[in-house]
Amino acid sequence: MSRVRVYELFQHDDERGFLLKAVKKEYTGDRPFGEIYFVSASPGTIRANHFHRVTTEWFVVVRGQGELILADPADPLENRRHIIMGGPDRVCVQVPPGVAHAIEAIGTEEMLMMALADRPYDPSDNDTYPIELATSSGG
Repeated sequence: MSRVRVYELFQHDDERGFLLKAVKKEYTGDRPFGEIYFVSASPGTIRANHFHRVTTEWFVVVRGQGELILADPADPLENRRHIIMGGPDRVCVQVPPGVAHAIEAIGTEEMLMMALADRPYDPSDNDTYPIELATSSGG
């Protein structure tokens, strides 16, 4: 888990809403850009439950809250790391290749997460390998 990076984020709030700079160039270094996508999850549901051999991803929960579960795919029941994301816990988490990950929407509202991947999804060259780290407690 030492290769996982967590960057604390600053959120500026005012009467108009909020501004959150989610992923900065300093977080990605010289990694190539693949795609940015958004994922939503209803409370109690799980997203991901997989790992990548090549792809690095950066995750930021922008609405609601999630619990990110990280593990070594070779031994997913040991050496786990849990990170609360969203709400007051504004962080960007960099997940390198070879780290299994799942995120559960916690709390009472829908979770909305922004993700950046250093390579685009290609169904003919799929770099997503399922592994069950968590099971849904709801919906």
